[in-house]
Formats: sequence, C-alpha cells, structure tokens
Amino acid sequence: MTVPSGSTEPADTDVDRFADACNALYSAMRTNRARLDALAAAASALSDSQAQLVTPLARLGAMTIGELAQEAKLAQPTVTRSVKALESAGLVRRTPHAHDDRRVVVALTDRGRAHWDRARTRLRDNQRAAWDLLPDELQPQVLDLLKALTDAVTATRPVD
Repeated sequence: MTVPSGSTEPADTDVDRFADACNALYSAMRTNRARLDALAAAASALSDSQAQLVTPLARLGAMTIGELAQEAKLAQPTVTRSVKALESAGLVRRTPHAHDDRRVVVALTDRGRAHWDRARTRLRDNQRAAWDLLPDELQPQVLDLLKALTDAVTATRPVD
C-alpha cells in the first residue's frame, strides 16, 4: 500500500485501483447473473433472485414470511410480494400459521424444489467454471481475500 509522506491514509491511487477492481468484479458478476436469468426466463425457471429468496426454504424447510425475510436478508414487503408471485406460479405454498392467524407459513412445493435444484445447478456450474480457471495455488488465497472483502464491505455498509 502506498502512503503519502506524513500521512496514514492510503494514496488515492490505491483506493482508485481498489474501487476499479471491485467495480469490475461486480460488473462481471452482474453480467453473468443477468445472462443466467435470461436463460432461466427462456426455460420458465427461477431467476437468480428468486432462487436466492427460496434458498432458505430449500435448506431449512417451511418458515414464516418474517423468518424468510430475515434468512434471505430482504425487506418483509419485498418477500411478501415475491412469495405471492411464486405461489401464483405454483412454486411455493402458503398455509396459515398453526398458532397465529395473522401469520402464514411458506414452503416450497415439489415443483418449486425442482426449479430451485435446476437454478442452483445452473449457478453452481457457472461458479465451478470460474473456480476452475483459477490456478490451484491461488484458490485458498482467493477464498481468504473474498471473505476479507465481504467483511470489509459489510462493515462499511451505509446506514439508512
């Protein structure tokens, strides 16, 4: 890291290079996800965002809208709207909560599980291809760096 004489702050050029690298990675990932979503739409399958939303249901089983929102790290109104659309498509089922009439429990249908499996495979195949392009000796370092980057970005998340 380059630090100007008499300063404890990284040189702007270091921050600029970091920002450029982050933006390039974000752009490449967004482009790949958009292409995967286009393929999913053509196949009448789950989009990446829909697959991410139902992942907690696939992994943990049925849960309330609030629990799903928390697990998916999304706002509850967003989850409510998405669940209604997924229910209309026959991918999830909403049932009344056993002890609270104000709440509903959401679960994947068999059809929803099959769609999630295909979406996960499609994304994982793309991720595996990227992983395989990394030299073996860099793979552990890449994992450590991505975790550190995620932690840094999370720690600097703007407050609403």
